[in-house]
Amino acid sequence: MKIVIVGAGKIGYSLAEELANENHDITVVDIEKEKVKLLSDTLDVMTLCGNGAAISIQREANVDESDLLIAVTAQDELNMLACIVARKLGCKNTIARVRNLEYTEQLYVLKSELGLSTVSYKHHTAHETPEHLVCRLLPEKKKPCQGAFRM
Repeated sequence: MKIVIVGAGKIGYSLAEELANENHDITVVDIEKEKVKLLSDTLDVMTLCGNGAAISIQREANVDESDLLIAVTAQDELNMLACIVARKLGCKNTIARVRNLEYTEQLYVLKSELGLSTVSYKHHTAHETPEHLVCRLLPEKKKPCQGAFRM
């Protein structure tokens, strides 16, 4: 699968590492040059430095040809916007990491009206982490769930 990850922090790095080890085509986008360089130097992934919610950056990452975009930055609004833009560009599935529980009231709008495939909340149980949401979206034969995601 072609997967774009927005955010190269602990979760983004862990996702990129595990999914790259499962032979998925991974592109990671982050605004911080140091994080992008670390991923580029240590993992077999493509990297882009820039705002992952920007249309120009998403086009450069070929989001329109991607099967999945996962937004796991520290900013809920950036994650949601990145997913909305990705869906509008033609990405098949999106996952936004959202930590602010106030957004639970907007879950219906976030998922159906704005085109988000999945929203992950920080306080959900372990089986609803971004990593496990990825597992639910991957085809059965390509699930990385057997490996342990590291946080």
